[in-house]
Parts: sequence; structure tokens; C-alpha cells
Amino acid sequence: MPPKKSKKNVEKDRAKTVEDKTFGLKNKNKSKKVQQFVQRVEKQATDQANNKRSAGGGGSAHEAGGTGGKLTKKQMLAARMEELSLFAQPVVDKPKKADEEAAARKKAEEEAELERLRILSLPVEDQIETERAKLKTRTPVTIDAFLAWRTTKRAERAAREKVAAAERLKGLSKAERSRGGGLTGRELFTAHQELFEDDEEADQEVYVPRETVSDSEEEEGAEAGAGEGGSGEGKDDGDDSDAEGAGDASLFS
Repeated sequence: MPPKKSKKNVEKDRAKTVEDKTFGLKNKNKSKKVQQFVQRVEKQATDQANNKRSAGGGGSAHEAGGTGGKLTKKQMLAARMEELSLFAQPVVDKPKKADEEAAARKKAEEEAELERLRILSLPVEDQIETERAKLKTRTPVTIDAFLAWRTTKRAERAAREKVAAAERLKGLSKAERSRGGGLTGRELFTAHQELFEDDEEADQEVYVPRETVSDSEEEEGAEAGAGEGGSGEGKDDGDDSDAEGAGDASLFS
């Protein structure tokens, strides 16, 4: 930094500036305009001197409030780097309402996922109880409610099967439709009940299941059959001998 000018030097510079600009005017012409010009030049020179003095005093005060002397290059570089670091800091804007709502939704989703994983880690019985506790409406199960539910489900299933059968029949020819091609017996009966008629000449015989027989009864029946078979064989042998005798007698008649 250049050496600070003293007050004496500042006054000397002011006087020299005024003298240079008004050289020969004070004694040469005493007119009013010349005097006004001289006063204006003096005022400008005085203002410039005061400005220089103020700048010099501010620097002295700054130096006095600092380290007590001139700033070194290292200190100036550190001050400059500190100023530049302010520009490198990111600008933090106030979060908008949409960002806050998105953050709240994300947090809620994360909490729900953690709760789901916690429930999955529980035994099956506890999982069922946890899901049951979430139900808002609880309808007691009675026999009437169950029968009504079953009737409704059966009707819905029959309607779905009928629609599915009709969809499959659309792509079939008339002959294939008459044969029921592409349909199961249940679907065919559901779609075309008029094709099924009861046969009046069908077999109406009723089959009665045979009574069970114990082992002792089977043995008694087998012994009785064996006895009857032995007596029959003896009778047959007697008849044969009589026939043979009669035959022999006829030879001598």
C-alpha cells in the first residue's frame, strides 16, 4: 500500500491545484466572473482534499482495528477465500407444499411396508388375528346366513359358467354345437337343458345290497353241502348196480 499522506501534504496539493488552475487570474482581472471561477476551483480542490483525508482516516481506523499494522498477503488471501466460500454454499429454498405432501406420502408408504414385513414375520395364527382386527364390519355367521351365501355363490358360478359356455359356442359350427363339441357335460347341461330328456324305458330295476354272512355260517353251509353230495353219490351207485344186474339177467332169458 502507498504511504499515507499527512495533512500538511494534502493542503500543499490543494494549494498547488488551485494555483495551477487560476494562474494569473487573480491579479490580471478583478471581474466578478473571474472571481466566481476562482472560488469554484478552490471549492473543488478543498472537496477533493477532504475526500482524500476521509479515505486516509478510514484506512487508519481499519488498520488500527485489525492487527495494528498492514494486512499481509496471507491474510488478504484468507479473507478472499472466505468471501468465495460464501458463493459455493448451496441455496436452501423453503420447501414447497407439494414437496411436503410427497415427503409425507413417502414416509407413510415406508411405514406401511415396515408394518407389512412385521406381520409376515409373525406366526400364521397371529397374522390371521391381525387381519381380523382390521375388519370394520363383522357379521356373525349363522346357518341361515351361510345357506344364503352358498345359494348366492352357486347362482353366480352358474351364471359365469353359462356365459363361458356361450362364448365357446360362438366359435363352433352348427353340427359341433349339436354334438356339444368343446363343452363338458356340465356346461352343456347348463347351456342347453332342453337337449336332455328322461328315457321312459330306462332300467327301473332296484338293486338291493347282499347281506353279509359270517364265517361260521359259511362253514356250516359248506358242511351241509358236502353231506348232501355224499348221499347222492351212494344212491347213484346203487342205481347203477341194479341196472347192471338187470342187464345180466336179460342175457339168460
